[in-house]
Amino acid sequence: MNSKGYHLIYLTIPAIIFVSAVTFLLMNGFKKKTAISFFSTIITMSIIYTISAMLIKYCGNIDYDFMDYIKEPYTQYDADIIFTAQLLITGLGAVMDVAVTIAATSGELVDINSKISASRLLSACRSVGDDITGTMINVVFFTNVVAGLPFFVLSMRNGISLRSIFHYHMFFDISRFLICGIGILVCIPITIMVSMFILKDRKKILSNK
Repeated sequence: MNSKGYHLIYLTIPAIIFVSAVTFLLMNGFKKKTAISFFSTIITMSIIYTISAMLIKYCGNIDYDFMDYIKEPYTQYDADIIFTAQLLITGLGAVMDVAVTIAATSGELVDINSKISASRLLSACRSVGDDITGTMINVVFFTNVVAGLPFFVLSMRNGISLRSIFHYHMFFDISRFLICGIGILVCIPITIMVSMFILKDRKKILSNK
């Protein structure tokens, strides 16, 4: 569709919404934790998109000459759009994973104790979030390392300097890793807030101590 003139971002955003909705429905069915996971993912992805778009727009032109599979010739705008779409799709998996974990945790806590206070629910979810943050970021880091390792080895064997590799190629892998890390960190508090909004009577949860 993009080759026929459709804007890539306008294709990527509906695709993210569709994939998220279908995945969560297949996993959990029509339940509250499905809604929590879905809305948390969409809100987090919106934040990721805003951050990515602002950085790409206001932090100077990126050299895309070494980005994989970019069409030639390309304009700076087209390359920016492709890179932004890459960042969004890269962050989606990690964000969905975190959203499901926190949503499941909050759902179980409310099922066990329907009178759980807001502070205890927040504390428990934050503890789980702290436990999964490190492992999730490690998964994203090593996934990007694996993706860039063949090019890294090939470049070194052909006499390309380490500085050039990081400046012209590894930059894209590092950027994808960083945006995923931001998504993971942002998704935890957002999912907690969405859980508190959906799972509990707002008057009760605010009045409990």
